Amino acid sequence: MDFFNIFLVRLCVEGLDMNVDHNNLRSIVFKNYYIPAVQSIEKNGRYWLSETRPASNMLSTLLEEAGINVILSSYPPRWEFLICLVGEHDRDLFLKIASQRHELSEQGIDEAGLPI
Repeated sequence: MDFFNIFLVRLCVEGLDMNVDHNNLRSIVFKNYYIPAVQSIEKNGRYWLSETRPASNMLSTLLEEAGINVILSSYPPRWEFLICLVGEHDRDLFLKIASQRHELSEQGIDEAGLPI
C-alpha cells in the first residue's frame, strides 16, 4: 500500500479528518486487501492482517458481503488481526502461529515470509 493510502486509512480510523469517510475506507481496504485476502482464504482458510481495527473490520465486512463466512479475531503478542473461515477457527493453532509470526518478524523476516 502506498503512503497516501496508508495516510487515508489512518485518517479514517483516527477521525482526524471528517472528510475521509466510511466509503473512502471501504474503497481503500478493497483496493489494497480484498484480493490478497480472498486468495489467502481460498488457499489457507485464513488471512493475517497487520492493520487497524476499523480497516480489519471493513475487510471482514467486504468478505461477508461477498458470501464468505469469516471470523475476525486478533492474537498476541503483536495482536495482528486474523480473518478465517468460520469452520476453520482453531484458537490454539492460531496462538502458535501468531507467536511464530512475532518471533520471525523480530528477526527481520518480511511479512511475505511469515507463516500463515
